[in-house]
Amino acid sequence: MRRELKFFDIFCLGLNSIIGSGIFLFPGLLAGHLGPASILVFPLTGLCLAPVAWCFSVLASRYDSTGGPYLYARDAFGPWAGFGIGWMCWLSNVLSYAAVANAVSSYLGHFWEPMAAVVAVKISACLVIAGLGLLNYVGVKPAVRTADAFTVAKVIPLFLFVLAGLFFIKAGRFVPFAPEGFGGLGSAVFMAFFALQGFENVPVPSGEANQARRNAPLAVILSLLSATVIYALIQFVAVGTYPGLAGSTKPLAQAAQVFLGPLAGIVAIGAAISTIGFSTGAAFGGPRYLLALGTSFFPAKLTKFHPRFGTPYIAVSLHAATTLVLALVLDFKKLVDLSNVTVALQYIVTCAAAWKLSRAGSPGDSWRLPLGPTLPLLGIAATLYLSSHASFKEILFSAAILAVGYLAALATRRATR
Repeated sequence: MRRELKFFDIFCLGLNSIIGSGIFLFPGLLAGHLGPASILVFPLTGLCLAPVAWCFSVLASRYDSTGGPYLYARDAFGPWAGFGIGWMCWLSNVLSYAAVANAVSSYLGHFWEPMAAVVAVKISACLVIAGLGLLNYVGVKPAVRTADAFTVAKVIPLFLFVLAGLFFIKAGRFVPFAPEGFGGLGSAVFMAFFALQGFENVPVPSGEANQARRNAPLAVILSLLSATVIYALIQFVAVGTYPGLAGSTKPLAQAAQVFLGPLAGIVAIGAAISTIGFSTGAAFGGPRYLLALGTSFFPAKLTKFHPRFGTPYIAVSLHAATTLVLALVLDFKKLVDLSNVTVALQYIVTCAAAWKLSRAGSPGDSWRLPLGPTLPLLGIAATLYLSSHASFKEILFSAAILAVGYLAALATRRATR
């Protein structure tokens, strides 16, 4: 492996994984549940996830190899537990990537209506997936630089929205603060939990990161903190400027129309950039799960690196091909949402692994659990609370997908170590 990823690269990987196209929809949904009190949702959810992020940082400081949550679960609870986490992480990546790639053309339809047609959506999705697959095939550095560029590009319109909107906020928009009380808080934080996922992807490519044990833990914390602050400011501006926010299907675009007028189209541009940006991160991170799983379960060919480009080209090709097929049968509105259940599982396992592995200690550990089992227990409790609104259908489907993964692993006849 070529260690070409610097701190900024893995920080952008985390921020890119968190800030997706969902932020262009969530403000209206959150306001529909809590009214102006929705400005509390992102800070509260970010605070709940802080101990989880710390546990990830503690473990990231112990590893400089590829795999992230897969490695933590494997070393703490055995290879089959690790496989289950790695498999669910990869599949969630593929499904989300396929669905989000379908949204690129839809957002461009704001400027040219034919781009929102089904044929245009599918063609655009295939072009994005194939293009990013080729980019990741020919080199780590160009793929990462592209992801960095899109991360910066997606954040700029959001900053402009916040900076311009701050001058048009009206205090009266926040009264009454919670018109229907706080009964909708649980559902609101469940959505915010989905919106703030992604920091767990930071340590996945540690095997290709420069000074991974130092940079990855810091990038985990900073990506979650940065995204929480950005989301909280966006919600604050949206509530303070747009009276029809609750239930709006295009909350940021309509809020921007209030204070940006003709320039509100920048929001649609930002949404399109966000979908492509998310896709660049998924195209880079997804194959790394296959790479890790290929070391013990799936065929060893998945661990091969290209002799010229130094990339896991077989894993990249399989990941792109699988995503391409799914993109033809999924659309953004029918996204198979495994995220909350899947991510909750890896959060809980990682928090437990942080406590178990930290008990043994390591002289090289730079990040520690200062309060013994307190932070892992808080992380587990917070995750259970944040994911408590998952439907039985989602849990059942996740269990079925996990069972399919184990059957696939057994079929390859690659025994555990």
